[in-house]
Amino acid sequence: MQTPQWLLQKERRVLLLILSVGCLVQFIVTLFTNGGGDLKDAYVPTVSSILHGHNPYLSGQPWNTGYPPFFFLLLAGVAVFGSLGGLVSPATVSWSLRIGLVIGHVALGGLAYLALRRVKIDILPRLAVPALIVLLPSFYQMGEVWFHGDIFGLVLLAGAVYLLYEEHWIVGSILLSLSAAFKIHPILALPLVAIWLFRKERLSLTILGALFLPFVSLTVVPLQNVPGYYGSFVQQNISVRPSWSFSPFILAYKVLPSLYGLEFSTRLVNQIWILATIGLFAFVLGFAWRNPNNLQAADIVCLGVAVWLIPLRQLFHYYAFWAIIPFMLRGNLKQAVLALLPFEAACDLAAYAWTVRPDWVLSQQSAGLLLSVVDMTLLVASIAISAFLVLRTSILEQRTSEVPIDRLEVLAPVAS
Repeated sequence: MQTPQWLLQKERRVLLLILSVGCLVQFIVTLFTNGGGDLKDAYVPTVSSILHGHNPYLSGQPWNTGYPPFFFLLLAGVAVFGSLGGLVSPATVSWSLRIGLVIGHVALGGLAYLALRRVKIDILPRLAVPALIVLLPSFYQMGEVWFHGDIFGLVLLAGAVYLLYEEHWIVGSILLSLSAAFKIHPILALPLVAIWLFRKERLSLTILGALFLPFVSLTVVPLQNVPGYYGSFVQQNISVRPSWSFSPFILAYKVLPSLYGLEFSTRLVNQIWILATIGLFAFVLGFAWRNPNNLQAADIVCLGVAVWLIPLRQLFHYYAFWAIIPFMLRGNLKQAVLALLPFEAACDLAAYAWTVRPDWVLSQQSAGLLLSVVDMTLLVASIAISAFLVLRTSILEQRTSEVPIDRLEVLAPVAS
């Protein structure tokens, strides 16, 4: 289908209109919601304590502080910037974070457009993807309605993919490393990108340092230097069974114990989680080694995040953005819709359950368990579909490029 000429001529105006409408919608949603319990009970108290010079990891609330220091430092920076140098009160922190999230959400749409324009994607997908990011209900439902700070890390992730598309390997690697230091979900994308660049003969010691040093400096080093950080991080992510999750481990946490009385120890759950993650990572690592030229930067990042999230022992809807955003930055609109359909359904189901029938979610009865299993299946399916379509597209491109020349029929001129 031929692209209308007016759209080509007014592409940037259309993009500006899309981002403006998205910003307006998100701002209205922000005005008519309160950001949810996580904002009030976790983000605001923790950021306020940092701004008042306190160590949040010593608060005795590991559930609120189970993130790396860079996560809280970036949120504190947003709060300081939003206060414009004035008094930093809890109300100011709350509104600064929420307005900052709206700005970050719009910036994410703009970065998506730049990335798709760089890889010369057709005009319709490169306008449709930003429109989906800023207008799709699941995106602002899990951001503006129920505040989660992941959007700031996703801006770093999208910026990394854009710069890797531009072949600014060092700066792109730094942003990718910072996104993993913000939230650990892209951690497996770091070695995958290193292997991918090595196979493409682009890896150097400088790029290797840019990939790993920011992450190690902001995540691993503080384990020894920041009091309470190790305990909070380990307690939330490893040593304590989560009270709720939408990962496949919900079968071990809720379903099997409730229906059949089967109990799974935290140690056994951790062992299954680690072995499953290693197995999936080994598979995609081998795939990246064999097919470096049929994979783009967004493909590698999507695979790295997906194999971390699929077997994760604690999974929530807003975690899936870390795999879905780089998947959308590939520019294949049809495939993006296939992954977004179950994701949107999972988010809408969760929104209905938690706002209309929270008794179902919290109950151990069959209705609540069935609702949770269906939601989990849709959520994991959206991530798995993203990874599968990346692998499938790469394999198809490889087969196309390997068609032998001798199979091409050459027609000789016929004598008259």
